[in-house]
Amino acid sequence: MQVVADSKNAMEYLFSKNLSGYDKDRLQTKKELRTDLLEIIGSFVSEIEKGHWIKKMGELFRIPEKTLTDILKKLRLEGE
Repeated sequence: MQVVADSKNAMEYLFSKNLSGYDKDRLQTKKELRTDLLEIIGSFVSEIEKGHWIKKMGELFRIPEKTLTDILKKLRLEGE
C-alpha cells in the first residue's frame, strides 16, 4: 500500500508543479501538459490508478475522460 501512497503523492506533486505558472484554461497549456502528464499516467501498471489520474486530469483541464483515454491509447500506439 505504501507504493500506491507514494505514487499518489508523486503525481500530486507533478500536477501542482506542472500547473504552477500556467493558465490551465489556455488551449496550448492543455496540449503541452496533457502530453507530459498522460505519458506518466500511461506508464502505470494499475488500471485503477490510471483511471483515477485521468479523472483528476479531466476535472482540472475540463476535458472529457473519454478524450484523455483516447489520447493515451494513441500515445501508446505511437510509442510501439
